[in-house]
Amino acid sequence: MMKRIATLVVAIFCSSPDLACYAKDQPLFLDDTILQATLTAPLSVAYGQKEQEDRDFLRGRWEYLDDAGKPQPLAVSIRARGNFRRLNCDLPPLQLNFKKSEVGDSVFAGQNKLKLVSPCAYGKNHQQRLILEYLAYRTLEVLTEHSLRTRLLKLNYVDERQSLKLWSHLAFLIEDTDEMARRLSMQRARLPKVNSVQLDKYSMALVEIFQLLIANNDYSLLRGQPDAPCCHNIDIVGSDDASNNLIPIPYDFDFSGLVNAPYARPQRNMRIRTVRTRKYRGRCVPPDVWDQVVKHVQSKQLEVNAVYEDSAELNASMKRKTLRYIRAFFETIDNPQSLQRKVFSQCRGQKYVSPN
Repeated sequence: MMKRIATLVVAIFCSSPDLACYAKDQPLFLDDTILQATLTAPLSVAYGQKEQEDRDFLRGRWEYLDDAGKPQPLAVSIRARGNFRRLNCDLPPLQLNFKKSEVGDSVFAGQNKLKLVSPCAYGKNHQQRLILEYLAYRTLEVLTEHSLRTRLLKLNYVDERQSLKLWSHLAFLIEDTDEMARRLSMQRARLPKVNSVQLDKYSMALVEIFQLLIANNDYSLLRGQPDAPCCHNIDIVGSDDASNNLIPIPYDFDFSGLVNAPYARPQRNMRIRTVRTRKYRGRCVPPDVWDQVVKHVQSKQLEVNAVYEDSAELNASMKRKTLRYIRAFFETIDNPQSLQRKVFSQCRGQKYVSPN
């Protein structure tokens, strides 16, 4: 919460002509209170198209409650999005498209394309997993500004065709990558593939330590899926047309051990039985970079814990279980022998020699 308050203060007094007080023009992600909203659209049609490669954008209405509790309507277009979840979830995630010319000075000012993440299916277990994925994004925000911002919603769903009964659950919105890059005075790099030497070493190591924290192996910093651009569950940003010192931005954490979704299974080549088992698969970096990254993450332990401790949405049992899981990660990186055995000696590409 304090980070977002600080961002707001910066936005108010911003004087950079290049950024044009960007944060002030993007109020949606300056607040971490739960936004109350209703989506009215032909949802049954959108879900019915989830197995199609070409899916229509369907017109609907988005209505949220402002700070005074007054409904504020906006036009929106939706379609089912994603890969695994689109095909396998009863409630696939949605792409929301607003028109910047129509959002005015609302809380959605400056927004156009937003990803909506919903529980995979009805039920309390799926709702808790959704909250854990949201908190994984918040954890990355604690570790680095090079991260996608999120906003939690209490969302009502109304199917215009009345084929589906009205339902409500917690969901969250994800900042558009292009907007995130602009916020950081960067731009998205759309590349067919990336070589590890093109990536900023510190940012690369930090992302891969974060992936170890949440036990996520469903990503690639260098390649996309077959016939897809780089990279798998990673966006790449850089300054201007830079081809080096590129920064990886991770997303989609539902296959992580932290979330432990019912459908999540380890990749066959990982040689682990469950996604809850942490296994480091990051690239090797110079010892001084390791040192900087590990010390930085260690310094954030209390803030990371607070992300979960302060969550009113996690039930007590899930909160205790998750905090134990996070504590085990910090016990590993706080112990030099464990750090060497479980992280440094496991890195891929022995171009750089890890310290003993």
